[in-house]
Amino acid sequence: MEAHTLDTQTLGRLLTLQEELVSTDPDLGTLMDLVCRRSQELTAAEGAAVELAEGDEMVYRASSGMATAQLGLRIPRQGSFSGLCVDQRQALVCEDSEADPRVNREACRAVGLRSMVVQPLFYRDRTIGAVKVMSPRTRAFGDEAPRLLGSLSKVVAGVLANALRWNELKSDRDNLSHLASHDAMTGVRNRSAFYDHLRQAIAQAHRSQGRVGLALFDLDGLKAVNDVHGHQAGDFFIRSFAERLVRRVRESDTVARLGGDEFGVVFVPTDERADYQDLGRQWADESGGTVEFQGTELDLKASAGVAVFADDGADPEALVARADERLYQDKRSRKRRETRVTGAA
Repeated sequence: MEAHTLDTQTLGRLLTLQEELVSTDPDLGTLMDLVCRRSQELTAAEGAAVELAEGDEMVYRASSGMATAQLGLRIPRQGSFSGLCVDQRQALVCEDSEADPRVNREACRAVGLRSMVVQPLFYRDRTIGAVKVMSPRTRAFGDEAPRLLGSLSKVVAGVLANALRWNELKSDRDNLSHLASHDAMTGVRNRSAFYDHLRQAIAQAHRSQGRVGLALFDLDGLKAVNDVHGHQAGDFFIRSFAERLVRRVRESDTVARLGGDEFGVVFVPTDERADYQDLGRQWADESGGTVEFQGTELDLKASAGVAVFADDGADPEALVARADERLYQDKRSRKRRETRVTGAA
């Protein structure tokens, strides 16, 4: 039934929502949340969901009310009410999910719904998904809810389709940004991103009178691994250290490969220490150990050097120079200890 059968007040609410949709930031998540909440309000439902058709599944990508906890729920498109709605390209009403053979009863029970209205969303030849309003009561919806959703569906589908395209373009840009800032071999940040983050962290520390820690690492024995076992083993050696180092530091810390077998970590000191060198040494030890490459055991070791803003320097160059100096002090002292142990043996 056409929108002109709706009363003036309802038409006004629809027009307001349409204006809200077209003026909202074209972020897909924001728009889906808005559609979800307003659909629930317009139909006086107890819950609502926006389901996107993703391959063979219908996925709750936005939810409100009684469906809030089901965000991300995946339902097989085949055999589900939403899937049938999309396949038939028409709105469907379920008055009692326990008695309706068209529904996925287990999925309905998971949400707690007994009745619902589902409106498909199409934009030109593109299948977007469906808007669903629901209630824990049977026969909760009369004729007006399907008319409301039907009147709204073309605008919603068009806005969501444009948002999908915008997000796809944004994703492409994000992918380019990721490629430009991350090391292809290890997946951690690269040298450029490392210095960018270090400069930002120092600027923030200047403003807040805080501190910034910088740890540098250099792998021991990479040349020998390459010479004896080949460059594939050397690459594995480097990746193994990166993976272990990422697991040792906090999520808020920035791990980067600076080139070759050199790594860096930018971190915010969270405790009072007279010397943070022991923390860097601890990270190096915990990231080392035995790794196995094609049946051969490799001994993964690294030297470490740490500097802290502003105790050891006030700019990136000074901090890196101080950390590098301590790294080579650590490397020399470790070699002396190993020589003494070997000689004693």
